[in-house]
Amino acid sequence: MTEGALEGLNTQHLIGNLEVDVSGVSAAVRASSILFHSLDQRAFNTHARYQFGMTRTRDRGWLISSIKPTVLWNEGDSAIHSGAELRIIPREQGSQSSSSNQGF
Repeated sequence: MTEGALEGLNTQHLIGNLEVDVSGVSAAVRASSILFHSLDQRAFNTHARYQFGMTRTRDRGWLISSIKPTVLWNEGDSAIHSGAELRIIPREQGSQSSSSNQGF
């Protein structure tokens, strides 16, 4: 779904403010992100938080075992992003997790 939703768009996805809690061979990582999408002169941007589950393996190091995005808000022209209608959450609900953003 993601490849089709982003097809033809100029994109840049930035992740920062990492918080990492390690417990043995598992870790929980929280991060903030902004996803920029543009097409011609139109733009659609998403502000989100990610929660990553990590597992340490013997031969491959740390691997992502789960990703849970939470969209805080979107801005711009959602018509350029075919997956956007699945993820739009009103800003005042942004701190709550929603099943509507699972395809994010």
